[in-house]
Amino acid sequence: IVNLGDTVDLAALSRFDKDSDHFDHSMQPAFNRVHRMYAELRSDNPQSRIVEVDSNHNTRLKKFMLKNAGQLYGLRQAGTEQQYPAMSYPFLANLESVDVEWVSGYGAAEFVYGEEYGAPPIVFKHGMSSGTNVAGKESAQNPETHVVRGHTHRPEMAHRTMRNGHYLTYMVVGVTCSITGDVPSVYNAVDDRNQVVRNQERWQQGLAVITDYQDGVVVSSEHMTTP
Repeated sequence: IVNLGDTVDLAALSRFDKDSDHFDHSMQPAFNRVHRMYAELRSDNPQSRIVEVDSNHNTRLKKFMLKNAGQLYGLRQAGTEQQYPAMSYPFLANLESVDVEWVSGYGAAEFVYGEEYGAPPIVFKHGMSSGTNVAGKESAQNPETHVVRGHTHRPEMAHRTMRNGHYLTYMVVGVTCSITGDVPSVYNAVDDRNQVVRNQERWQQGLAVITDYQDGVVVSSEHMTTP
């Protein structure tokens, strides 16, 4: 089970100007919800490998610490063997206790699956580029691997055939968040009663279920959800 990131929004730490105090004090509930989500996944899938890759919204905490409290960045509790610093996403979401692997380093963070098969592996990442034809861009930039990524909030798919006959798939997966204005965005607004204004985002919700036959051929299907 691979989570492509942006599990928390961390709107309170955004570099963008606030339009209300609507998202103040939202971080603790957000981290609590992340932990519950993973606890539920772990309970339902006790033998599964669960991985999350770093993403731009997750890094808001890191950037905030470095900018405003640099001397506290990276601190760990003395006398413990904690893997992650106290003020970091994986520590605050308590990922270790539910056996979730964290792949950090947004921009370069990738979880690569299937290299041991001797065929093109699947690269899972959050992604950085946006706009149109993102799947096509991934195909041009990664001519020897499958790619599954997020970031754009809109599902896409492209394919390539290698010279040796391998089919490669490039997939952008949709979001699982609300798409009617609750999540901060360029088109999000909060009114003078401190209520979110309903607005239909131009995003699509979705999950990807991938069947890997371990011979380098990926058969994939994207299942859309509804708001």
